[in-house]
Amino acid sequence: MATPPNEGLSSIGRRLLDAARAGPLANQATVKVSKRYQVAVPSLVRRQLGIRSGDQLLVEVQDGMIILIPRPKDYAQAPTGLHREVSHGIDAAGYLQKEPGAWETSWES
Repeated sequence: MATPPNEGLSSIGRRLLDAARAGPLANQATVKVSKRYQVAVPSLVRRQLGIRSGDQLLVEVQDGMIILIPRPKDYAQAPTGLHREVSHGIDAAGYLQKEPGAWETSWES
């Protein structure tokens, strides 16, 4: 039995694959790789994300796609990655105070 093409992809991978299959979107842009393997970030994307000349982007490869993420100026204040919503609104200090109690190992039982 053949595996569906989007099985095993992350949720963002499935959304991007579905968007690509749906055809051109209003906010979809195409970039060209130069002879020096450079790409230019489209102006609409730069404006939406507040990217300025000299800013750094994190590069991640996931599900056969290149993902560019603006590098935060303060990692403590801006969680990076595709699942940053998981820790949104959590009191980190309170979580860390409770966490050692959960570190029970089988040899301590």
